[in-house]
Amino acid sequence: MFPENQTVCQMNHRTLWEDSMRFMIARGVRTFIEFAPGTVLKGLLKKIDPSIETIAMGTTGDFHALG
Repeated sequence: MFPENQTVCQMNHRTLWEDSMRFMIARGVRTFIEFAPGTVLKGLLKKIDPSIETIAMGTTGDFHALG
């Protein structure tokens, strides 16, 4: 569990998700996998760079389809 001051800090500051995705793309990552139901992160990533391959893994069926 986070100490109270760290939790408040995390809730009151922007995340670095977009910066992190841009960093990874700049380093050559071309495929991202979202391990959650829905495709919110997939959609956000496509706005950053439409050429990136994104895969949503939201159900057990998605995992089994990988073979």
